[in-house]
Amino acid sequence: MNEVILVSSNDVTLKNLTVDGANTAKHGIQVWHAAGVVLQNITAQNGTGYGVLVNGSEVTAEDLNTSGNGWGGVNLDTGSDPVAATFTMSSGTLAEANSVVVENDEASTPVTLNISGGSFQSVGVNPANSSGLIVGNVTGGSYAVGVEDALVAEGMKYDSATHGIVAANYVAEIGEGADRQRFESLVAAVAAAQNGDTIKLLDNVTEDLELQNKTLVLNLNGKTLTGYIDAYAGDYTIENGVVNGTVYGNGLSTGETGKLTLAADTVINADYGVILYQAANNTGYGYTVDINGTVNGCVWVMGNIYEGDSVLNVRGTIDSPLDVGIALNGYATVNVLNGATVEAEDENGFGAAIEVRAGVLNVVDGATIIGHGEP
Repeated sequence: MNEVILVSSNDVTLKNLTVDGANTAKHGIQVWHAAGVVLQNITAQNGTGYGVLVNGSEVTAEDLNTSGNGWGGVNLDTGSDPVAATFTMSSGTLAEANSVVVENDEASTPVTLNISGGSFQSVGVNPANSSGLIVGNVTGGSYAVGVEDALVAEGMKYDSATHGIVAANYVAEIGEGADRQRFESLVAAVAAAQNGDTIKLLDNVTEDLELQNKTLVLNLNGKTLTGYIDAYAGDYTIENGVVNGTVYGNGLSTGETGKLTLAADTVINADYGVILYQAANNTGYGYTVDINGTVNGCVWVMGNIYEGDSVLNVRGTIDSPLDVGIALNGYATVNVLNGATVEAEDENGFGAAIEVRAGVLNVVDGATIIGHGEP
């Protein structure tokens, strides 16, 4: 027997029932492609599969209780003929280790989990079937083991101390859908990120960042980061937002190389907006900084770079409030490319767009260089 009760019609209500699979039926209740199904005061127990199977259906449960089911309490998916599915629960106890299992490999057909109350062991997504559109809206309930972050409502989190759902102040996230991770600090997101990840800022933050030995994209998402960014070996792109602080490109002395790209939609606000420097031993080892956005500050190639292959490429705008726009003081190559604008003007109305004391400067046709001197 595949199920004890099959519901395949809309607007069906089951109430005040105990459905016992007697360890022979696979599922207690299967709801197949049906909308408006209501389960009230239902116990589904002792199946070899799930207590309640929601396939491409809309099911609302109040005082739902499951136990002794081999695969878990409730399974939510789109079914073999994909149809959007929603399961909503407000009370009851799902006693199985896999209290609720969500599955979906359909990119355009969502499954939605709404939980406002009840008692559970764990609620999660089956990693083997998780590439599709999964909407989590868990706002309440008690979870002895936990609930997957991707299923918790925006602005909330699972609290392992209280085993409940509490308000959260997430400021950054990595990934989407079932793979999404959210963080209450940008520093924590950077620490958790893997090569190739994009970290998306969710709110304005004040933090200082150190980036090292990773390949990452920092999507500011239209928000503002206040603090410095020190980028060491690795490959980093900063995009789509504002940094109120200095961005450092640090040429390491260990033979490692690095690259930092400021995208066209990035704005840096600091008197010293970008600094290309060498932390130790005076060797730049090929650190590259690409400026495609706007730097409202001086760009400084520090004089402690004596050798190596450090490069600064400017395609965007440098608008310095100091008396110099680009200060080329160390051994590096600076390329001011087509479309770039470099200007400097201090509070007294003076400024050299570019100052060269060492290294190599290349300015190509199509670049705009503006200095301000005495009349």
